[in-house]
Amino acid sequence: MNDEGDLRERVGVILDRTGVAACIQCGRCTASCPAALPAPLRAREVIRAVSDGDLTVVTDRDDIWHCTTCFSCQERCPKGVAITQAILWLRAEAVRRGLYPASHTTALEEIARSGNTFPLDDEVRAVRGRLSLPLDPPDCAHDEEELATFHRLLEVLGFRRMAPPRRAYPVEEVDGEDGDEGGVDG
Repeated sequence: MNDEGDLRERVGVILDRTGVAACIQCGRCTASCPAALPAPLRAREVIRAVSDGDLTVVTDRDDIWHCTTCFSCQERCPKGVAITQAILWLRAEAVRRGLYPASHTTALEEIARSGNTFPLDDEVRAVRGRLSLPLDPPDCAHDEEELATFHRLLEVLGFRRMAPPRRAYPVEEVDGEDGDEGGVDG
């Protein structure tokens, strides 16, 4: 099966498992979405597009990445459509194809290096000090033995192979971002 056929089949499974066929396009999901005003995410449009067989939601558009996964849309859906879950699974399909935001590459690299998604900067450390917390949290990034164990775990799990090299969405290429970042290895 070709890549488009595989994607179409996988999206069909997502639609079935999340009950998208029950969507009546009432718009409650978009109306309750905190990402709908500041970002291009329109949950109703995403659901309609994939229902109509539009695979560009995964391959050409980055709006699924604006979802905050707050579940407001899903909680307000009168038909019980698992909208947030559908968006999460659509994201997973995008990642399988190397389509994910550049910031995710940074987070993956930092996880592989330190065990944290983002390193603590001086400002965060200062806040921790004002709160009488240790400047560095008790995590594997600050314990050499634990960090070595974490790195062995990542190796066993094949973490560096999990995210394929990143490709830019067509929208990014138009906006001037070249999208040539690599996967976890940069």
